[in-house]
Amino acid sequence: MNRRRRELEPRLILVDSVVVDVVLNVEGLPERGSDTYVEGSTSFAGGGFNVMAAASRLGLPAVYAGVVGLGPFATIAQDAMRDEDIVVAIPPLAGADTGFVVAIVEPDGERTFLTSNGAESTLTSSQLDGVDIHTNDVVYFSGYALLHQSNARALLALVQRLAPEVLFLFDRRLSSPTLIEERSR
Repeated sequence: MNRRRRELEPRLILVDSVVVDVVLNVEGLPERGSDTYVEGSTSFAGGGFNVMAAASRLGLPAVYAGVVGLGPFATIAQDAMRDEDIVVAIPPLAGADTGFVVAIVEPDGERTFLTSNGAESTLTSSQLDGVDIHTNDVVYFSGYALLHQSNARALLALVQRLAPEVLFLFDRRLSSPTLIEERSR
């Protein structure tokens, strides 16, 4: 494949958060102030990673235009993206790890989440200025990306400079009403 063809190949550009999901399986939520053992646990890349992995597995090259940090959670996220041939467009942020989400899962499947923000919540317009977006690319982000002021400002600036031919996808279903209410106080 020649260089010109590679440049024309559409890509998914994800401008969102990749975090690490820490899943804890419990018999029931513990009472406040108590202690309980989990029945099983696992950790893996989550958030926007799932969208990019699906695209990559279907043959659409994926680019992560968000921020990863340096630390144990960042290593999990970066390894997962490398394994799925996802290009990371922005250099890692020193001094911050990638955030994580603790998902407490009860036997009936009910899930409770606790989120710890990390490097993914620090996106700036200048970082996005360095991301080359072609007219046939698809740019995607979810409502979670708007929960952080820095990310929201960077995304607004990006949207305003995108060529009209760029397909822009916003998944508002992934924004949490509870988190939005908390952030607006």
